[in-house]
Amino acid sequence: MTDNKLAYIQNETISKECTRTLTVTKDMKQPIYAYYQLDNFYQNHRRVRILY
Repeated sequence: MTDNKLAYIQNETISKECTRTLTVTKDMKQPIYAYYQLDNFYQNHRRVRILY
């Protein structure tokens, strides 16, 4: 299914959710910020903009 990227994106029955778990081994003071980078990511700006 990942060979046809457009079909994958448009298929509403496939979850597009991604979850990562981080384990912190030491106590940390708040606030804690997590920075991340997405590669090969396509965002439909028009669709996201409507949600906000």
